[in-house]
Amino acid sequence: VHMVPGLASAYGRYRALLAPGGRLAVCAPASVLEPEPRVFGLRSIAAAAARFSVSTRVYPQEEAFGGPEKATEDLRRAGFSDIAVHVEDVVLRADSPDQLVRWTWTHGMRMMWDTMPTEHHEAVAREIEAEAAEFMTDSGVLEIPSPVRYFVAR
Repeated sequence: VHMVPGLASAYGRYRALLAPGGRLAVCAPASVLEPEPRVFGLRSIAAAAARFSVSTRVYPQEEAFGGPEKATEDLRRAGFSDIAVHVEDVVLRADSPDQLVRWTWTHGMRMMWDTMPTEHHEAVAREIEAEAAEFMTDSGVLEIPSPVRYFVAR
């Protein structure tokens, strides 16, 4: 939902769907810009997204939901109250670096691949796989910590 154009007005439409006192909960990976941009915990994905000028609604160019202050204000303007913001690390797990790359094609991150010239796909996939391999555990799986920002509003 963080990549929906006109998200501020979408909050009002979501609110209209809720029963009185209902709650809206949304979440997205939190942008990590310091000390260097990371997407899903990886510098290689952030670098590829930036290199191929992926839409500004995709990391690392902009924080999910426009950042916590903007999102809180947008939710308030849409009529929500009791807004809570929470960030926690979620561990992304994959059986292999290749499986992680294939996973990036199954959700909003696919926008990066779709906007990237196809002749770069293989090289970028190898860059991501090489960095992801650094997160291989002794048990042979990848475990990459990635911060996720949650918003809950009534």
